[in-house]
Amino acid sequence: MDKADTSQLPGMAVKPQYHHFIPRFILRNFAHPYNPPTDPKPAKKRKFKKGQYPGDPMLNIVDMAQEEAVLAEVPVAQTFGMTDMYRDFSQGTDQHELEKRLSQLESCAANIITKIRKSHESGAQDIWITRGERNDLRKFLFVMKYRGSGFHKRYNLETENEYSENDKEDMRKYMKLNGFRKPVDVWFSNLRAILDLKMDNKALWIGQLHRQMYPSDALWAVQHMQMFYLALCTPSNKDDEFLLTPNLYNIHEGPSSNTFDAKTGKMTVGPWTNYHEFSLISPRLAIVLRSFLLPEKYEDQNEKIKAWREDWLEFSQSQHDDPSNATSILQDLPIHLPLNSYTTIKDGKMILKDGEDGSWKNSHKFCFKFFKISTSHMNMINTIILEEANSVPMIAFKSQLALKRAMCYYLSTPTDAAEMRGFKQVFDTAKLTCFRKLEGLAKQLGSDTRAVYRLESLNVWEEEMLSKVDKTKSPPGMKPYWALGGNHSTLFFDLDQSGLMQKMRIKVDVWSQGLSDDIREDIRQKVAQLFCGLPPRRVWLYMKRIRCMLMNPAQRPWDVKDVFDNPVCWDGAEDAVAQAWQLFRAKDLARAIHIAAMNHTHQKRHPGFSIDTKVNMNEAGARQLHLTQLLVFGDAGSICDCGIPAIEKAAMLHRRDLDSMNLRRRELYICWPLEENLEMMTRCFVRKKFMELLKDEIVRKDLDALNTVFFTIIYPTVGKLIA
Repeated sequence: MDKADTSQLPGMAVKPQYHHFIPRFILRNFAHPYNPPTDPKPAKKRKFKKGQYPGDPMLNIVDMAQEEAVLAEVPVAQTFGMTDMYRDFSQGTDQHELEKRLSQLESCAANIITKIRKSHESGAQDIWITRGERNDLRKFLFVMKYRGSGFHKRYNLETENEYSENDKEDMRKYMKLNGFRKPVDVWFSNLRAILDLKMDNKALWIGQLHRQMYPSDALWAVQHMQMFYLALCTPSNKDDEFLLTPNLYNIHEGPSSNTFDAKTGKMTVGPWTNYHEFSLISPRLAIVLRSFLLPEKYEDQNEKIKAWREDWLEFSQSQHDDPSNATSILQDLPIHLPLNSYTTIKDGKMILKDGEDGSWKNSHKFCFKFFKISTSHMNMINTIILEEANSVPMIAFKSQLALKRAMCYYLSTPTDAAEMRGFKQVFDTAKLTCFRKLEGLAKQLGSDTRAVYRLESLNVWEEEMLSKVDKTKSPPGMKPYWALGGNHSTLFFDLDQSGLMQKMRIKVDVWSQGLSDDIREDIRQKVAQLFCGLPPRRVWLYMKRIRCMLMNPAQRPWDVKDVFDNPVCWDGAEDAVAQAWQLFRAKDLARAIHIAAMNHTHQKRHPGFSIDTKVNMNEAGARQLHLTQLLVFGDAGSICDCGIPAIEKAAMLHRRDLDSMNLRRRELYICWPLEENLEMMTRCFVRKKFMELLKDEIVRKDLDALNTVFFTIIYPTVGKLIA
C-alpha cells in the first residue's frame, strides 16, 4: 500500500478526503497557473496555502456565495467538490473505495477526452474513436450527472423517512425489499452498479442494470445512454466561451411544465422534456447530447424512422400545458449523428457497407466532427447555464470578455424573445437576488446592463416591484389569484382552462339528464374531485365561473370580460380560503376553495337560510330541515378533515372525547342523527379554539375572514350547543 493509503490500515482512523464531483482533468482545462502576488517581505520564507503554490492550477470564478457577486481566484484542488462526498461509512476501513472506483472511470474517460481536446486544439476537423471508447464516454457522462451535489443532497439522509421526493413510497419499498437502511446506501449501490457495467454489443447490460439498480434510476440511466447521441461543439467566434457551474451536468434544455406551489413557496415538478444536455471539455469545446426526439438529417431519410420519431415527439409535447410551445430553442443547432466505419452515405441516407449485417462490433469506429456554432447558439447555451445559477456558489470562466458577453446577453434579452421562452421568471427572492448580483458584476466588468425579467410571485411583486407595476389593469378582486401563485403570464391560460372546465361540468349535467338526482349528484362530485387535483389558482377561477352560472342561469360567461365584469364573481367565501393558503395542506387547498364557493353560492340562492332558525313540525319545516342538513353537513364533510393540520388535530381529539361520553338526549339537537350532533359539537369546540390555534400563522385580517367563512359557510355552526 502506498503512502496515501496508510490512513486506512487496520487500527488507524480513516481520514477525510476532498472528493471532486467535476474531475480535475476537466477543471484544469479552465485553469491557469498560480502566480502569487509579490511578497512585500522577500527576505522572510513565504508560506503558501494548500493548492496555491506557484504554478498550481487556479480557476477564475464569480463568487456567488457572497452578499455581492465578486471575481475571485480559487485552487482547482479545493473547488467543485465536497469533503467525504462518496465516503461509505458502512465499509469499515475502506470507506473511500467508491471514490477510488470513480477515479478509475475518470482516468479512462480522461484518456478519451484528452485525445479529443488535443485533436481539436491541433486544428483537426474531426476525430475517430472506437465503439468501446464511445460507450465508456456515455457511461462517464451519466455518472457525471448521477454523482453530482444534487443527488448527494437527495440521498444523503439518515433514515428512509427523511426521503421526501415524489417517489418516496417506491423508494421505501425498494429499501425494505433489498435490506438498505439509508437512502445513501441505495445511491452508493446504484453508482457501483453503473461502475461495474460492461456495455456489451448485444445490449445485455440493459437487463443487468435493471436487476442491480433502483428501477426508476436504472430506466433513467438506460434512456440517457441510449436515447441521446453525442456531438462535439466549438464556438465559431474567438471571443465566445462556455461557462462552467457546479450543477452543469444536471441542467437540460427543454420545456418544463412546472407550477408554483403557493403552500410551500416552491416549484411543483410537472412534465418535462429533455432535448439537450451539455458536458464541457474546455472553455471552447463541449459535448452536446441531443435527444432522439429531434429531427436527424440522415435517419429521417427513412420515412418509417421519421414517422416514429415524430410520433414520439408529439406524445412528449402533449404532456405539457402548452404543447405547441413545448419545443427546443436549440433545434436548429447545426449538428448530426456521427459518421461511422460500418455505413456509408448514399443519396443522403446511411446504408450498411458490404459485409456488414447491422450487428454491433468492437471494431466499429465513429467519426465525430467538431461542429462550429454561432454566437447566437453560444448565447442560448450560456443562457441555459446562467438560468440555473441562482442556487450555485460559483461560476467558473476563462476570460472576462467571454463572461461579460454571455452575462450581458442573458440579463438584457427581453423575456418575450423566442429564445427566452420560459426563462427569467422570478418566483422567489433567490432568483431576484441572483439578478441583482449579476447586475453588480456587470458593473464591475464595465457594463451598465440591467436585468430584464418577469415577476411571477405576489410576494416578490409586493416586496420589490409594487411601485413599478400598474395593478389597475386587473380587477381588485384578483388578489387571491396572485396569492395562489398566479401571474399575468398564467392568467389567460387559466381563464381559458377554467372555461373548458365549466363546459365539461355543463356537459356532464346534460349527459346525465334522466338519471336520479342522487346519481347525478354523485357524478358531479366525481368531476369536482377530478378538478380539485388541478392548480388551486385555476380552481379558484373555475369557481368564479360556476358562481356566476348558478347565480345567473340565463348568462353564459364564456369570455374573459364576462367573468371580470360580473359583480357576482367577486368577494366570495373562496377568497378568504385563498388568502389563507398557507394554513392548508397543498393537496387540500383546491378542495377547500371548491367547497367554500359551492356552499356560499347555495346559501346565496337561499337567502332565508340560518342554521339557528327554529323548525316547525310541519311540511314546510321538514323541507327546511332537509335543506339545513344539506347546507350544513353536505359536501364539506367533517371538520376533522378540513385540510388545516392544527384544526384537524384539535377536532379529532375532541371527537375522541365525545365518543367516550354517554350523551343525554337534552344535549342533542333532537332533529339530527347522533353522528351529525357529534360533528356539530366538534365544530362548536373548534370554533372557540380557532383563532388561538392559528393566530401566529397569518395576518389577523385574513384569519378573521377565514374564521367567519369557516363557521358560517364551510362548516356552518350553531350559535349555542352544549359541547
